[in-house]
Amino acid sequence: MLPSRIIHVEKFPLNQNSKVDRNALRTIIDGNISTASGTLSDVETKIRRIWCETLKKNQIGVKDNFFAMGGHSLLATTICFKIRETLHCECPVRYLFENQTVEKLAKRLFVEIERARREKIQSQRSDKWSSCGQDDRNGDNSKMAGANMETEMSVIRKQASLNEQRTRCTTPRSKSDDHANLKYSKAKEAMQKKLPITFQQGNMQPLLCCQLQKPLLHLYSNNPDGPYLRAYETGFRIQLRIVDRSLLNRCVNRVITSHDALRTSFLAESKSYLQEIKSATESFVALRYRHEKTDLFVSNPFDSIPILSFLEEADGHTNFVLRMSHVITDARSMQIIAEELYTAYNGHKSLPRNANTYANFSKRYRQKVEDIRHENEQYWRNIFTNIDRTILSTDKPRTTNRRSECGYVIKNLSSLNRIIERLSRKNQCSNFVVMIAALSEILRRRLDQESKVVIGCPMDMRDDPSESSVGFYISTIPVVIEASQSYSTAQLLLHHAAQQVENAIQHSTVSGDFFNSLCGDNELISCMIILDNFTVDQLSANNYFEISDENSGHTKYELSVFITQRGSDITIKFEYMSNLFYKESIIDMINGWAKCINAFDRDIIIHNDHLDAPCSVDIPSICLSQLIENASLNSPRNKSLFNHQEQYNYLNMLEIIQQICNALQQCIICTTGEPLRSDTIIPIISTKSLI
Repeated sequence: MLPSRIIHVEKFPLNQNSKVDRNALRTIIDGNISTASGTLSDVETKIRRIWCETLKKNQIGVKDNFFAMGGHSLLATTICFKIRETLHCECPVRYLFENQTVEKLAKRLFVEIERARREKIQSQRSDKWSSCGQDDRNGDNSKMAGANMETEMSVIRKQASLNEQRTRCTTPRSKSDDHANLKYSKAKEAMQKKLPITFQQGNMQPLLCCQLQKPLLHLYSNNPDGPYLRAYETGFRIQLRIVDRSLLNRCVNRVITSHDALRTSFLAESKSYLQEIKSATESFVALRYRHEKTDLFVSNPFDSIPILSFLEEADGHTNFVLRMSHVITDARSMQIIAEELYTAYNGHKSLPRNANTYANFSKRYRQKVEDIRHENEQYWRNIFTNIDRTILSTDKPRTTNRRSECGYVIKNLSSLNRIIERLSRKNQCSNFVVMIAALSEILRRRLDQESKVVIGCPMDMRDDPSESSVGFYISTIPVVIEASQSYSTAQLLLHHAAQQVENAIQHSTVSGDFFNSLCGDNELISCMIILDNFTVDQLSANNYFEISDENSGHTKYELSVFITQRGSDITIKFEYMSNLFYKESIIDMINGWAKCINAFDRDIIIHNDHLDAPCSVDIPSICLSQLIENASLNSPRNKSLFNHQEQYNYLNMLEIIQQICNALQQCIICTTGEPLRSDTIIPIISTKSLI
């Protein structure tokens, strides 16, 4: 036997009888293990080092608040992963939300470390005593071994005889038998080629898709030609300043080869989706110049690998365009691909290899979902049991045909990020909480005032968010925020929003199609908020690339809000379905969002009557009718409608619209007994005049 540990002591402790004091020896052993795991101050030091590295701070005090220093949910996931790797103890994200300073978190983790240490010592002692007992039983077991030897040899001889008979029976005895065996072998090989396989210890097994991919694959499977599938494409365009086509071709294929997700197509098998990982030869891309002006589409992932790449000439420059389906990549992955292309095109001979392939992640995530399925699914069922899923009020009527064409408004809000950071420090919450709370107030203007607001948030489910693995790792989780009337101050609203974000993150590990089962045919999420989305500014200022986003002109949600923090400023991009909203309404939402944040800074909550646009700004408060109302106040004599026979100014047009509305209201009351709702839209066709 070899000792498990050697500990140097000056002398053996003795008891009153001058014999070795074994209890004192045990204390020395326990103390040595405690020193190896670290004292409380050692744990604090390691946590502070991790915080400084992740938050990009030179110095952090033990009482500094994580969220007050700019931390948010994604950074919290990164910190918990690094703590687990450094201290070798579990650190769920919940620990960081409950203990937001280094001091509190260190105490919480030190308790876990000490408990694990004691359990390890107890286990070692139990193993020692069990091994002693096993030695005592070895004598009895040896007696039984001789009795069983003859029986085992008899079984082995019979098995060998059966194998010999089976071999003789399966040996072909004629040409027809040879032909039948050959056909069987070919059929078996053809069947195996149709199935996606992975090679693990020499066994071929079907590989299920990741749980996060299932909703997207369901869309592609049920609507293979749906025009709104363009909304699920992503990519970027690179303006090449130095053009080397053969080098670029090699770089693209090196990047594709290094990530299994970029070599994956899919198969539909009953109600399951299987993924097939192609070899480097099967997924080889040959870059060609494209001269046609017609638009190209990324292929359906069930037909081939959903990647599209080509070269084009535009304005005297050569552009490299890369587009792919969201089912195999997310925004973080696109950033990794751009960085690796830059690295390879810059002359580096090798790319960093990542052992954490997407196929392995798929297996781990599926097991993780199964382990905590009941707890997480029960939480979300309780959340959505009593929610009135009131849809957003839109400027234009919804149609039965789903459309995804989008417009967008980008605006830079100077010094707003400074206010957001001040609010997060004051209320001990993240910047993201301030942003989502203000957005909930803006969306509430388009809902019943008593309704809860549901906002989607993308959650990166990577084990380590800093790792360079490519694939679709995003779980879109809903954050449900109560009506602001339930809270007297902005501070209470922010605390409520912070709690809801924390709960959503803690229960984010669910299957991709679970939320679809909650809402049935209705859309659970109509608005999405994304913080620090995919940007490649750092790669644009080099001698080889000039990178820009490849905007497809389509969007997945009715409203998508992209927020980027740039020093003390905020850059906000509102992406909206153009068949539902006017651009003027979106501009008003952006202005109202900034006003809400300023109101939070004064610890008040802005309601609808405070959000009307000032008379000096010619934009509508909500919709086109209020744009006409503002114009009638500011420029009542300007022409609004006219032709060669008639003309109307804004004041006259507003009066006529009010007369028509009153007449319709009276007609509806007489017919149905109930008045029209304020958001009812009635189309009127005029055949004899303008109005």
